[in-house]
Amino acid sequence: MLLRLSTFAFLIFLSYAIYAQELAQDDQWKEAIAASQDPEREAGYVNLKKSLVIAEGWEETDPRHFESISRLAEYCSHDFLDECEDGELQRLVTKGLANRSKISVKNSAYIENLLRLAEASTTEDHYRDALLVYREALDLQEASLGKKDIAVSKTYSKIAWVYSYQQDETQARETMNHALALQDTELSRNTEGYIDLLIESANLFHAQQKITQADTEIEKAAAISRRLWSVQNPQRAITLKKISWSAGDELRISLGKEIVGIWKNTHSVKSGEYAEALRDLADSYSSSEEQQQALSILQEVIRLRSESPQPDLVLAKSYSDLAGIYADQKNHLESALMYQKAADLLRDLPENPFYLPQNMLSEAAVQYAEAGDGSTAENIFVELEREYRVSNAWLVLSNAERLGDIYFRQRHFRMASEKFEIAAATYEALPQKENSQLISLSTKLSQSYLQEGRVNEANKINEQIIRLSAAEVTSGQSSLMLAFRNAVKIFLSGSLVFAMVAFLGFFILSRRLMRKVYPPQKVSERESEVEEISLPQIRSVLIHGDGRDLLALRVVNLVLSIATLGIYSFWGKAKVRRYLCGQAEFEGDRFSFHGKGKELLKGWLKAIPFIAFILLFPNILPFLWQHQESILVANYVALIAFLILWPIARIGAYRYRMNRMSWRNIRFSFDGKTGRYFVISIVGYLLSFITFGLYAPMLFVKQRRYLFNHTKFGDQGFQFEGRAKDLLLTWICAVPLIIVTFGIFWPWWSALRYRYCWGKTRWNGTQFRCTVSGIGLLWLWVSNIFLVVFSGGLAWSWATLRALRYWSEHLTVEGELSLSEIRQREQSASAVGEGFADFLGFDFGF
Repeated sequence: MLLRLSTFAFLIFLSYAIYAQELAQDDQWKEAIAASQDPEREAGYVNLKKSLVIAEGWEETDPRHFESISRLAEYCSHDFLDECEDGELQRLVTKGLANRSKISVKNSAYIENLLRLAEASTTEDHYRDALLVYREALDLQEASLGKKDIAVSKTYSKIAWVYSYQQDETQARETMNHALALQDTELSRNTEGYIDLLIESANLFHAQQKITQADTEIEKAAAISRRLWSVQNPQRAITLKKISWSAGDELRISLGKEIVGIWKNTHSVKSGEYAEALRDLADSYSSSEEQQQALSILQEVIRLRSESPQPDLVLAKSYSDLAGIYADQKNHLESALMYQKAADLLRDLPENPFYLPQNMLSEAAVQYAEAGDGSTAENIFVELEREYRVSNAWLVLSNAERLGDIYFRQRHFRMASEKFEIAAATYEALPQKENSQLISLSTKLSQSYLQEGRVNEANKINEQIIRLSAAEVTSGQSSLMLAFRNAVKIFLSGSLVFAMVAFLGFFILSRRLMRKVYPPQKVSERESEVEEISLPQIRSVLIHGDGRDLLALRVVNLVLSIATLGIYSFWGKAKVRRYLCGQAEFEGDRFSFHGKGKELLKGWLKAIPFIAFILLFPNILPFLWQHQESILVANYVALIAFLILWPIARIGAYRYRMNRMSWRNIRFSFDGKTGRYFVISIVGYLLSFITFGLYAPMLFVKQRRYLFNHTKFGDQGFQFEGRAKDLLLTWICAVPLIIVTFGIFWPWWSALRYRYCWGKTRWNGTQFRCTVSGIGLLWLWVSNIFLVVFSGGLAWSWATLRALRYWSEHLTVEGELSLSEIRQREQSASAVGEGFADFLGFDFGF
């Protein structure tokens, strides 16, 4: 019995100890979170790190763990003091995104943490993740607060900024307008929350360079603040100040005057609020380049604050601002004196990260040097170097380099050399540095040595620069080279043997396939003794034309298209095709193209609804269906619509071009059914996807068979005798070669396809023969790309003719032609396919 009681008591004690430890850890965690948020206390980063260390002792499902991550990520996204470690924000965002789904309690604290994480994700350029997190927070807010709550609108405004960062300005503006529309009631429009929304809307207009619209939003916000608070209420001045920072220059000055008037009426002119308002007004004048007005206001602020028994940050800021204006006016001595006064004041005030005495002293040294007072500048620099060489090396480095530049410009080369030496030595002592910066400093030092006549020292520095430059080139390529080497190792370790086998298989199979398509001619012994052997007639298309003529035609088309807002482009396109067809000669006669610009314009207009759907649906659906997956769904739907419309556009464009071409006044025609070709293509896409691309060559052959077998010249049709399975084995061998060579092997596979397809095509008792080669196609494509790119597009016409001539030289017709038996056969065709295909940027040739 005693043993049981002892065991029971021990368990109670152990449970209490565990509970007490848990309470202690919870108290420590809460204290760290509270300390990080207290503006009176420093070391916010340290306390947040402490809270995360404590939270990592709990399960990842604990909301406190997620809160520590989100708060620290938010802090690091606004880390102006560079306290966070390199890559820490990325790690926190990744961890927070992974852990958020593990939290089961979806309360208001969870929503706040989601918003913090989404903002941090935006800073780290995780835009898609940020949108998903914002959407999740939005759903929870709407469920708990209602869709009209101001918090919901503010979340929409944050989403609008994510769209803006993604360069989707239309969606950004629509989302911001939706946020404002949710508060579009008489009660909601007269609130401070609505003012904040108007400020965000104005900032978004500023980001889009729409200053007039931004000022309109600011004026609305200012009008609301005037309705909410009387002219005697300081809250009006506080709100107008917040509003004014998003205003344009003129409106900002107007609001600044109003704020000054409010503080003057509600407080004494001796007050810090009035002085701060005057300083803000001076800053507004300075931004508008009204420097004299800003100067007089700052002098007034300095006079008023100098009479105060306790100098403050406003006076120090005013001295700094006045020094900046004097520097712009080239009044360097007065500027230096003002910077020194600002530094003296800041030494007696609490440290401010944006206004430090050492920064003011650094500026003072520069201004003294500009004024020609090198002695005072040197004294200040010596003081800075003595106190901050270790704690703030970047300040010493920057000041030394700036002084060196000034002395060099003033031809004080010895003093310049001394400063560049200090800058270079300081930079070399830094733990993290880049060769490019050291090269820049060394170059300045070398030039200064040369001007002093210290040639030997300059040569030594130049040798160092050469070594650093070589190292910079190597380091600049190191990451790329490392990735390339790793890729090479991977391929060499396992794929090289497989690639060699694949190449051998492709070579053997392609040779065997070509022997079947173009069997070698057998000559009997009796025929070999005859001097003249009957060979089949070989015919080919000759391409005439000059790139200059085609360029001139396209330039005229471009000018007229611009003048007619693009309408003439359809007639210009028809002219280009008539020119190209007219330059193709076969058997002494040239081809003709009978298409008209009006037909192309009508085709484009008919295609517009389909084009509009593909372009607009991804932007419309997320607005109508506000779900976290709406963007993904919209893009998939647009992609599916594209895949569905693509074969329809292709066969439509092919039909139109065939039915508008003729030779010897006899038309080509195409009588295939769009629905049949559509089924072949869609089924082929699905099978290619399911078989991981193995069905692709069979789809290519089936599409060619349908197109060729329904194409006619007059009443004589083409016959395609290829089989889908003939290319399968060569494709299996070609895929690894294409991957291993990063796509370079693709021209060889393309050449094999074309040789096979044309070799299996018959017409009017003749057979086509194609002799294109992989190296020939590669040279054609690469050379044309270089021609077009390095000529800025001007060589496009020559590239077009080069491609046509290459194909005409490697595509021939063999056999006897019976042209007298051909009769005219015409078929009407719409240019709808042309409109959609041209939008996609594809050209199907002739």
